[in-house]
Amino acid sequence: MASEVSVAPSGSEHSGAQKCPFQDPGLSSMDHDPRLRDILSRFNREKIPERAVHARGAGAYGEFEVTHDVSDICDIDMLLGVGKKTPCVVRFSTTTLERGSAESVRDVKGMAVKHFTQDGNWDWVCLNIPMFFIRDPSKFPDMVHAQRPDPTTNVANPSRWWEFVCNNHETLHMVMFQFSDFGTMFDYRSMSGYAAHAYKWVMPDGSWKYVHWFLASDQGPNFEQGHQAKPIGADDAESATRDLYQSLERGEYPSWTVKVQVVDPEDAPKLPFNILDVTKHWNLGNYPPAIDVIPGRTLGKLTLKKGPQDYFEEIEQLAFSPSRLVHGVEASEDPILQARLFAYPDAQTHRLGPNNLDLPANRTRKLADDGSKTEKAEMAPQKVPSQEHADWVSQVKSSSWSEPNETDYMFPREFWKALPRLRGEAFQNSLVVNMAKSLSQVPVNMREKVYSTLALIADDLADRVKTMTEEMVE
Repeated sequence: MASEVSVAPSGSEHSGAQKCPFQDPGLSSMDHDPRLRDILSRFNREKIPERAVHARGAGAYGEFEVTHDVSDICDIDMLLGVGKKTPCVVRFSTTTLERGSAESVRDVKGMAVKHFTQDGNWDWVCLNIPMFFIRDPSKFPDMVHAQRPDPTTNVANPSRWWEFVCNNHETLHMVMFQFSDFGTMFDYRSMSGYAAHAYKWVMPDGSWKYVHWFLASDQGPNFEQGHQAKPIGADDAESATRDLYQSLERGEYPSWTVKVQVVDPEDAPKLPFNILDVTKHWNLGNYPPAIDVIPGRTLGKLTLKKGPQDYFEEIEQLAFSPSRLVHGVEASEDPILQARLFAYPDAQTHRLGPNNLDLPANRTRKLADDGSKTEKAEMAPQKVPSQEHADWVSQVKSSSWSEPNETDYMFPREFWKALPRLRGEAFQNSLVVNMAKSLSQVPVNMREKVYSTLALIADDLADRVKTMTEEMVE
């Protein structure tokens, strides 16, 4: 016989708006089931805040191997000794959109590497494009917000981004890359990574050089596949992650050749652009012809070997920062880099808590058998460069640093002119088509403003974009 159910009079012990009676009106299951409370409490708190930028990502483990002797330019233990291997973990990511967004969106991509060296962890925080949109760090929040959905409707609004570009002409160089097929998603294995910033490599005697390191994909850019990539809402939003993990399962281990460009501090003021301006790239011989070529010198090779066993613990909880440096490496005076030295650890503390470096994903690894790490001799004080160099560095603190200058137009202009030679007419035309697709979604007054801005780069660029855009609008 079924047990009787007590039904309390109207206005007494009932649960919920529909007044469903408890079997025992004076008792809730929550009162006598602490395990249930724990289960629900953990569920309510199992998600951590997503990254402010680079929220969508994938990662894998591998190693870096030194393949060339570079002892004449650095005193970094990880790079000394041909054949030396260092374990690492790499995280690839999109940049501006949220964790659940499609990887195929036209967006700058990130490639962050954490090396577990005997001197501690050394983070390389790179992008797939060798420059950045801005050189004034105070513009960063506005730049990111301009690329995100409209706060009123939560719908993508290209007008916001084009308004930012038209008001900040230093963005034009990277915008040209962004809308070319370099900015079209292909896959993480084909993606190269660039530190973009100048760093300093310091020798034991205190002498030092400015350097820029980058990772060139040995798989090569897959522009054929990239050209077919779809915008937001692609059929497979996780295509790049899937491609990475499936390649590892097949034993096809992606690799990158790591190179470094070197500039003597006494030569830096003589260059026709400022290497502390991250909106410009260090010329590898492609363009501009008026800029001295700064050749890349090979350091070694990074190879990925396996994926994670627990994505949350091993990849999502990774905390990267350009401030995680090792003996022999220092940050340059680049204002964007200086801002990142604060912003990244601060963001990780917000996201993962003040003890984020103690999480298994971020702990340093004691590679020596006895648990001790190699002790490095104290370095001599850095040698002070000339007054000319000091005057050159002071430019980054001047009021004119944020203002447009001729190099802001020269670099995108030369990129536009070089595309047919470097990649072919079709590659240049795809840039026009990609811009037109975006501009066809904005009001006419904004379109005219963009055409005028593009004309500062090249008249034929502005004319071709305008013709294509207006055809799409009609």
